Amino acid sequence: MFRLFTTVTFFLIVCLFSCKTYDTRLSQSIILKQIENGTDSTYNKIYFPGYTHSLYETKTSYFLGESNCFIYYFDQEKKKVDRIESTLLGKTYGHYFNFYENGIVKSYRYVVRSGNYSFYRKYSKEGDLKEEMGNPFVDFMLNENKNEADLFFVNIFFDSLHVEISSNNTPTKKLELHKSALAPMLLENKLFINDSLYFLKIYTTKSGKTKLYSDTLNISK
Repeated sequence: MFRLFTTVTFFLIVCLFSCKTYDTRLSQSIILKQIENGTDSTYNKIYFPGYTHSLYETKTSYFLGESNCFIYYFDQEKKKVDRIESTLLGKTYGHYFNFYENGIVKSYRYVVRSGNYSFYRKYSKEGDLKEEMGNPFVDFMLNENKNEADLFFVNIFFDSLHVEISSNNTPTKKLELHKSALAPMLLENKLFINDSLYFLKIYTTKSGKTKLYSDTLNISK
């Protein structure tokens, strides 16, 4: 009886550690679920089976126009993802993922204007982060009067994310973030502009570890 208890206990401990290790990796299944769910503004989802690869597309309506997300598969059964691309107004913009054959993210870019990117991450085949440039504050968009700005933050890589902002005319305050209508895996805040330069502190947590990113938001009047 004692031997059986010891064996079961050992099995449970191994299982718990294995599950914990796997949960720290960002696999394609986690990302695909987010994309397929879309946002509150996603109005169409299309699957195109092909000879060499298959394509899954979502269409999302945003105040600037249509945003699209494309999932390219190696196979028609949609089991192996090659890459994920996003566009806004017909131009490459937003999330761009590449994957290893085992389904782990190989690299990530958040593409902004002129093909540049504001956030970059590179992973090993085991899911370990090897390189990072930029931070989760990936972009902002001003309204026509330049008195409001939508701020966008990528949150797919973290268990939690919160942001503090300040300026010469604004004391430090925590931003109220909500899911963006532009694309999944984004958090958004509408900021009322009363200054030209803002300072941001972005706190993220992953697997119990906290990391602080600092950035600035320069508003050109």
